[in-house]
Amino acid sequence: MTPDGRKWGNKKAVENAVKCTNFHLQAKTVLIAGGSDKNLGGVTGQPLEIIPITDPSKIKAGDGLAVQVLFNEKPLADATVRATYAGFNAEDIAPHKPAPPEKKDTKKRHHHYPVETSTDAQGKAALQLKNAGYWMVTISHRCPFADLETCDEYMHNVAFTFEVK
Repeated sequence: MTPDGRKWGNKKAVENAVKCTNFHLQAKTVLIAGGSDKNLGGVTGQPLEIIPITDPSKIKAGDGLAVQVLFNEKPLADATVRATYAGFNAEDIAPHKPAPPEKKDTKKRHHHYPVETSTDAQGKAALQLKNAGYWMVTISHRCPFADLETCDEYMHNVAFTFEVK
């Protein structure tokens, strides 16, 4: 980010850089082949990863999905886990409470996801999936960049998709 807007590159490559975010976007889905879920909990080695604990192929509308979130193959505590489904309309659910007056933002804001929770100390979270259809679970995690003269932070985003029958 520069005073003139966003530019591609790091702080060393972009003149007048104010802030630099190095981002990683990842996606994952699980395919059950041959009727066996023996590798369902396998780690793929992505920096930020969603591991299903519940077999997504067996979930029906109203069931829960248990997941574990790993960052660099270690449990990530207190991560916000969000889930949405195809056809979700944010206007269908209650708005957030207005921001406190000291924030000077009194607009009503809506949830962008019908399901939102946080991971526990073991990086585990449970999501209640009320609707049938295609679902996407997302997590975004930021951490400091190793060389602050080059960039300020890493932003890791991961999406995990599956179908609820």
